Amino acid sequence: MALLGTLVDNFRAATLDTARWNQVNTPGNSGFQAGGRYTFIVQAGATGDASLVSDVAYDLTGSHVHINLIEAGVQEAGLEMYPIILTQNPANQDNSILIVVTTNLVGIYQFVGGVPNGMAFPAYNPVTMYWWRVREAGGTLFVESAPAVQGPWTVQASGAPLIAITSLFMKVRTFDFLALTTAKQAAVTDVNYLQPPDVPFPDGGIPIGTEVAFGADINGDQNAWVWTDLSDPEVMKQTINVSRGRQDEASEVD
Repeated sequence: MALLGTLVDNFRAATLDTARWNQVNTPGNSGFQAGGRYTFIVQAGATGDASLVSDVAYDLTGSHVHINLIEAGVQEAGLEMYPIILTQNPANQDNSILIVVTTNLVGIYQFVGGVPNGMAFPAYNPVTMYWWRVREAGGTLFVESAPAVQGPWTVQASGAPLIAITSLFMKVRTFDFLALTTAKQAAVTDVNYLQPPDVPFPDGGIPIGTEVAFGADINGDQNAWVWTDLSDPEVMKQTINVSRGRQDEASEVD
């Protein structure tokens, strides 16, 4: 089975990649891809959800998933935003690892047989928790947040997995379990995508501060990535292989 790190999408295409994702929406709720993000909309005055679910299951062992939580929705009692649900059954979250944002709090759980096991409950900060990551290494599960994909990553919770992690579906969900006073929307992007889109390799001078990640398997432990400043003159003397998202681009720099 493919590692979870191989599920990559930056949502910049004209339409949703249905070879990767399945849209599951309660009547009246919806989701759409546009503007480099996937947006979930839940209606007012009713309950239900809008979800995006991977078409196939993945193996989390020694791997990871990260996602950019652009917007968790205007917080109101009854609204829940799940940037990451890793579940054995895509139809539910009875056996799952998940992160949920609700009423300005974050709940990090492992569900076993429908029973929640709380791991941590930090206050939600949309700036420092702009990115979320779940990874497994050496038999330990780590749930982390960061202000940028380059880090620094902060461990919000860790522990042994309570469920089998070799076959998990990736799910993103917005759920209104109470009738909301107004419709709400949430948005995500960059599932396992490292760099902003459409940044051409510079022809000529490289802007100061340009960084590229070197030294690790994009599908494996991203803690091993070393972010290198390309504007350093010493770096410019060597051949640079640049990996951006799912594309590799090589350029020799003198």
